[in-house]
Amino acid sequence: MQNNSDNSNSTGVKPERSPIITVLFFFGIVINIVSAIMTTTDYYIYEAIEYEPFLLVVCQDIINVVSLILLLYWKPLGFYLYVINTLVAYIVLVMLTGAEYDLFDIIRQIISIIVLYAILNIKEGGISYWKAMKLKR
Repeated sequence: MQNNSDNSNSTGVKPERSPIITVLFFFGIVINIVSAIMTTTDYYIYEAIEYEPFLLVVCQDIINVVSLILLLYWKPLGFYLYVINTLVAYIVLVMLTGAEYDLFDIIRQIISIIVLYAILNIKEGGISYWKAMKLKR
């Protein structure tokens, strides 16, 4: 019997994504768009380019939106893009500003990656969303 269930999963049958996860992805998209708009507005109001690399923050938000849209379309590239963007943008931001970020900022970045990975490993119908994305290719 286990072979039959394995065969049904290996044929590309994917579980239907939970509406809660879809809402979370849309919420992430909206939050990142709002963040990009607020950062750009702050830059033009206060002309803070000397103190804050606003363009980096806006680009990070846009890349996060693209990665979440890819995840909505069940593309594993969305997860990898999110991870790379989160880590690289954080490192570059620290290098550009010369600021010393505390341990909480680093932990927050890592937790966001772990939470996204945990969401993608939720099993529906005996197969995780992560595996379903890979089967869809």
